[in-house]
Amino acid sequence: MMNYIRDIWWAFVLGTGSFMDIKKKSLPKTFMVMICSVSGLLMLLGYLLSLNSINLMQAGVGAVIGVVVMAASFFSDGCIGMADAVLVFLTGLLFGYMGSIEMTMYAIFFAAIVSIILISLGKADRKSHIPFIPFMLLGYVLYSLRNI
Repeated sequence: MMNYIRDIWWAFVLGTGSFMDIKKKSLPKTFMVMICSVSGLLMLLGYLLSLNSINLMQAGVGAVIGVVVMAASFFSDGCIGMADAVLVFLTGLLFGYMGSIEMTMYAIFFAAIVSIILISLGKADRKSHIPFIPFMLLGYVLYSLRNI
């Protein structure tokens, strides 16, 4: 039951985040605070009620992956958006390290393909920024389909 609630929540977060990322190229701080709060509450309730399919060790390692991406965001002068990094962190907490790695790798793969196509067509250059959250949504969908 808790996994269904988590999955619906995460689809809402990534769907809404994708729209904002494409439209405004950033996510509002209030949105980020809200998703962090609700995601934390879902995680806490799942553990308190013993309804989560992942254990605390998997969630902790998943969170560490997110912290590494946050550090990369901080030190890369914004090449990686902090909102993207926070979403990777929350993905790790909610889906564990394997889910986080799988979803993030799908997202990176498809973002790279689109980037190569845009550069080849002359629509972007090596320094161009593209919204990453839509690719995270695609990664989440592929992860979910694979884990039905």
